[in-house]
This record gives sequence, structure tokens and C-alpha cells, in this order.
Amino acid sequence: MAEISQGKKAGIILGALAIFMVMGWIFFINPYFAEQQTKEFVHLQWAQAQKSENLTEYTNAIGMYTQLLEKIPKDRFPYEYATTRTRLGMDYGKLSESADKEKNLELSITSFNEALTIFTFEKYPYEYAGTQSEIAVAYHQMADIRDRRTNLDRSITAFNSALQVYTEDTFPLEYVKTQSNLGNDYTKISALENKSFNSQKARESYKKALKMITLEKNPYWYAGIQLNLATVSSVNDSITANIEASRVFSLEEYPDEFAMIQGNLAHLYLLSDPSNETTIKKAISSLELSSEYLTYEKSPADYAKVQNLRGMAYTRLGGIRDREANLAEAKKAYADALKVRTIQDFPLDYAQTQMNIGVMYASLGDIKNNELHRQSAEQAFSEAFKIYSREKYPEYFRLLDAEYTKFRQSLQ
Repeated sequence: MAEISQGKKAGIILGALAIFMVMGWIFFINPYFAEQQTKEFVHLQWAQAQKSENLTEYTNAIGMYTQLLEKIPKDRFPYEYATTRTRLGMDYGKLSESADKEKNLELSITSFNEALTIFTFEKYPYEYAGTQSEIAVAYHQMADIRDRRTNLDRSITAFNSALQVYTEDTFPLEYVKTQSNLGNDYTKISALENKSFNSQKARESYKKALKMITLEKNPYWYAGIQLNLATVSSVNDSITANIEASRVFSLEEYPDEFAMIQGNLAHLYLLSDPSNETTIKKAISSLELSSEYLTYEKSPADYAKVQNLRGMAYTRLGGIRDREANLAEAKKAYADALKVRTIQDFPLDYAQTQMNIGVMYASLGDIKNNELHRQSAEQAFSEAFKIYSREKYPEYFRLLDAEYTKFRQSLQ
């Protein structure tokens, strides 16, 4: 066997060292390449899922995100993991609008909470605020299904957490949206308890939002918040807010919103001064504008609501002048409303219209002597009592019972 020279030995050793160094260098940078490849894979999967989202195929997107979560370790890829969790929560929320609402909202909330274990205020403030806003919306929607007050409180807590980041100066538009959503939470709570206090809290939130936007720059948001503000304001302030909203929601550009506003104004006019002829005529004019769009064919439930209000307006106008003609209009309007508001399909609305019919007949001056009118009033009140029971709907029952008592007293 030939002996290896010293020079060759040195070359072999240096070569081995070079190979070792190269191999070592490859060994140390491989994790970097692997990490970059994983991140690229994640972004590719996000893009694929977004294509499904754009097609409203949320079940497909949920499947992609769920599979992706199995491939990205939470400890090694915290940002990608939390972002995927947030996206998954949003898709469960979207899916809840069309299927298994309670179950999908629960899954949505769970996913958001998991994301918030990574997206903390200290490390990821913007993502923290965004996820808090999303989970707040989910709690708000869950409040319509169960544990109403508890879920609304959770929603308020989450929105307030988002406001730690979404300030007037740093993220003005997000601030506006969050304040508006807070107002919506307080509005719902005001229907449950302490109406005056919670309505005031709602008004404060809506007004904070309105301070940051203008009719010219943010017309849609401006009008929408005005409508929300109207729901927790006095009658006169509500009229003002609806009129402000109508500056944006015209019949040509926003027919649905326009028709809704006209219906709101009609109802408010009837509340503001129920025995004033001018005010009643304003209500009727608003209802005429509304009915141009809310037809029986296009929107039967809204059509019936308009007809019910027309019946109320003409009943009151009949108490002032042209009694026979105006009460004939009222009877026709109520009959049209009941074409939609049947006891099977819309029991509460059916009862409301029947109560109004009873009030209409009871308001007639000849009720004491006119047997047909007396029987018609009795029948209408009786139909309303079938739904507005003391046990099931105590507030509606009290209102109905008060009207029926007045009717009975008028017969004595």
C-alpha cells in the first residue's frame, strides 16, 4: 500500500474540514429555509381559503383553515397560528348567518379566544384590537339566542378592550365603528333593564362616533349611526335623526333605507302629537312615500307594517274630520295588513293589528248604539287576546287590557 505524503494528508484534512464546515453551515441554515417554506405555504393556503370566502363558500374555507392549523405548531409559528385562528373565527361567524347559528357562533368565539392567547395587547396591539372587535360582534349576535345580558356584557368588555388600541387619533375609522357597536350593545340592554341609564350610554357612544365623521366624507356611516341614535332618543330628537339620515338614504340610491326611514317618521309623527291634524297628515305623507317601494309583492312584511300604520293614521284623522271617509281608509288599510299578518305566520303582528282594529271601532261615537260596530270591536279585541296573554306577553297584555277596559267603559 502506497504511503500518503504529508502534503496530500494536509489536503485531505483541509478538504474534510471544508466539507464539515459546509455541512455545518447547511445544517444551521436549513431551519431558516424550512421556516420560510412553512410561511410561504401558510400564505398560499390563506389565499386559497380567501378564494372560497369570496365565493361565500365558507365551509370550504373552514376546512382549509382547520387542516392548516394541524400543520403549523403554535409555539414555532405563533403569528401564523393566531391569524389562522382569527380567520377561522370570522368564517364560522359568516356561516352562522345561514346555518346552525348557535353552534357556529360558539365555534367562532372559541377560535377567537384561542387567537387571543397569542394576540395580546402588549405583543400584537393591532391584531389584539381586531380580534377583540370580532369576538365582540360574535357575543352580540349570541345575545339574540341565549344569555342575553351576559353576552351583551361580554360584547361591551371586548369592544372596550379594542378601544385601548382604536383611539380617536391612531385609528379614527375603527374608533367610529367600535363606538357605534358599543351603542348597539347598550341599546339592546336598554330594552332589558334600566332603560334610561342604558339609553343614555348608547347615546353617548353614538355621539362619540358622530363627532369623528361628517355627512360629506362618511355619508353611509353618518346616516346609519343617525338611525341608531334615533332608536334611543326622545320622539322629537328621533324625528331629527331620521331626517338627517334621509339626506343620505334617498329613494333613488337606497330605496330600502329610504322606505324604512319614511315608516319610522310616520310612526314618530303619530307619537309626537296624535291629535294634531298637521302631524297626522305628515305621517300619512311619509307612509305614501314608503308604500311606493314597499309593495305587497316586493316585501310583504314591510308592506303590512306600512298598512298597519296607515290604519292608525286614518283612524286618528277620522276623529278630527271626514269621519266616514277616513275610517273607510283605516278599515281598508287594516284589512290589507291582515292579508300578510296572519295568526299562523305573524302572531304578534296579527294581535297588534287586531288590537288597533278594536281601538278604531271603540273610537266611533256611535259604539254604544251601533250593534255591528260593537260586535266588530269585541271580535277584534278577542282575537288580540288569543296572542297577548298575561302569562306569555305581560307588557302587551297590559296595553291591550287597558284599551279593552276603555272600550267596555264606553258602553256603560
